This record gives sequence, structure tokens and C-alpha cells, in this order.
Amino acid sequence: DNCGDYGMGAYCTAAGDYGSGWNKSWGTFAIFANQGHTAITACCNCGGGIDASDQCKDKADWKDKDGDACATYSNAAWCDITGGYGVGWHEEWGKFADAANKGMSAVEACCACGGGDYSTVARPAGDGSQARSRSTLLGCECKKDWLDEITGMPCHDYCCSPDDDPNGAWCYVKDASCEDADWGYCRGSAPSDKPCVDSPPAWVDAEGDSCDEYSEQDLCTAWGSYGSGWKADWGSFDDYWNDGHTAITACCACGGGGERIGLVDFNRDCKDKQGWSDKDGDTCGSYADDGWCTHTGGYGRGWHEEWGTFADRNAEMSAPQACCACGGGSSTNFKANPGAQGLERSSPAEHVTPSPPPDEARKTWNGCTCKKSWSEGDLACSSYCCNPD
Repeated sequence: DNCGDYGMGAYCTAAGDYGSGWNKSWGTFAIFANQGHTAITACCNCGGGIDASDQCKDKADWKDKDGDACATYSNAAWCDITGGYGVGWHEEWGKFADAANKGMSAVEACCACGGGDYSTVARPAGDGSQARSRSTLLGCECKKDWLDEITGMPCHDYCCSPDDDPNGAWCYVKDASCEDADWGYCRGSAPSDKPCVDSPPAWVDAEGDSCDEYSEQDLCTAWGSYGSGWKADWGSFDDYWNDGHTAITACCACGGGGERIGLVDFNRDCKDKQGWSDKDGDTCGSYADDGWCTHTGGYGRGWHEEWGTFADRNAEMSAPQACCACGGGSSTNFKANPGAQGLERSSPAEHVTPSPPPDEARKTWNGCTCKKSWSEGDLACSSYCCNPD
């Protein structure tokens, strides 16, 4: 039977469920899987449809450690075509890698999960011709070889984007205490196609060294790391911060520059709040240098969501008020930009009102009938399917 037969026979619904024409005695869609797909992944009228799916073949005879084949992963919506977790996957089951068999998980073996005969190695940032040491926006050293825990896809060139992150390539770091997280976005991972210009144009550090001197003396690398000419006893780039910048945000040779960082309109007459730091001791120089904020007061690429809001770091005056690089400073009389974010401390998420009850019983993606009324702690539902949290 083809997709047209499924539609004409009302064997399925556009939501991926069994239609009125499906006979229960036939079993499940998975029984009729072919070429790595069932109707609900292959057919548009069954909620599926994948471009060029006929070019992909599942790994022959692959099953996970529990005996589930690729057809089950696609039929039960355990994964999606990008290699992410589908709506049928339960968090308590762990990761795809936990169910791997023979060194292969579903995202490598199954077409419906983004694998199959397609390459599952993440493309490195840039042309990938040479692997060289890379660092995050915070200056923490990246691991060269790592595995993305979400997609199960490996990287072998420091910085990759296995999840097609719109913010650019990222990496797992060697020292989580350096990044205050186990990953970070890579410096120089999203270069502009415009010529790079040192910004501010005549920038010098706190000791009067210019961008040209940083380049000529190999004090930094194009990826924002310390160069061969930098001496360990000199401290960090932050120690030489000046006019809202360090070399790795101001100098093209060090991975910065106006066109790349987006600080072309930086006000050189602006002064940071004197003596300001957040509760962790980070100064405006850190916020600018490490990409924690934008010049309009938003969260930068270097900020991690799990850190909370800017106000969580300093409730009396946060970075978008104190720091020029974050849209504040003396030029705004230490008031935040109207579009600034994170000015309030984190608060618990509000509960969502359940949807009106449907007309008939509902089922999960795994085909199990839902309870009409249920509760979880202080959350409750009386209409089969709700989203109270």
C-alpha cells in the first residue's frame, strides 16, 4: 500500500494516529514498515513526509539493546529527522546513547532519526582542513573530540554544530570550572563576510599596547586564545581591559573587531560604573570580553541560560545598567537600554491553565490510552492531555 492508499482508506490521520479505516486486527503501523519508514513518517497525509527519504537506508538488522528497531523509533515518534528526541520519547528512559547497540545509537542507524546511510559526523566549523586548538568566548579550552549528548553525534575538530545551532559552532570544554558549564560557543565560530576592522579603531590596552603589537608579538591567536608570545605571569587579557574592550573583542588579529563582534557603534566616551562587579567578582570587562551581553543589553552568545538573569548576579545594579558594553554606563546615566533583558531576578514559572476537554479519549505517541483525570504533585488535569507545567 502506498501513501495514497493510506489517505483514501482513512488508515491514518494527519496527526499521525490510526484513522477510522484502520482495522485493529491488522496490528500497528510498525508491522508494515518498509525502507526505514512507516506511513506516519513517510506520508504527508499521515503527519509525515521527509524530502529524499528514498535515498536513505537504515543500517541493516540494527536494533537497540532492548530489541527496538528503527521502525519502532519512527512509528512511536521517539526521534525526529534532525536526530533530536521526538514527542514519544520519555526523559526517564535516558539518552539515545544509553540504548545504543554495537556502538551505534538510533541517530546513527535510523533514517527517521537523521542517520542511516547519511554521514553522522558533525561538520566542523570553517573548511575543516586543519584542526587547531580552539577556545570558547570565555577563553576556555575546547576538547578536540567529543560527543553531543543530545543528538549522539560526534565532533573531531574542537568546534562543531551537530544541532545546527543558529548561534554558531560550540564545544565541550576541558575544564567545566573555567566556563561554569560543560560547554560554550566558540570564539570566531561565526565570522562576518565583511572585512574586519579593529574597533575602536585606535584601541590600546591598559598599558598602551595596540592591536598591531598584539599581532606582531603573537600575544593572541585569531581564535581568541593566548598566543605563543604571551607570558603566563602577565595574567589574563581581562587584566589589560581598556575602553570597554580587551584585545579579543577589539582586535581582528585576536578574533575580535567591530564587524565580527557587532560593537561598531560602541561609544568610546562611555565609562563603566567605577568599582562595579557582580556577586562572582566579574567586572564589565568580563561581560564585554566573554560575550555575556550585547550592546543593547541583551544576553550575548557567551551567556548560559542556567546562570539565570543578569539581576541574579547583582540585583542592585546589573550589567545592562553598569557596563558600556552592555548598553549602560555613564552615557545612559547608568540606566539600562529600553530593550535590555534580565533586569529582574528569576522567578518560578507560572502554571498554565489546562486546555478544554476533548470529545474522546486520547492516546500517547506510543499508542497507550491516557487517563482522563490525573495529577502530579500540585498539578492536575481532567481532560486527558494537559500541559500544567
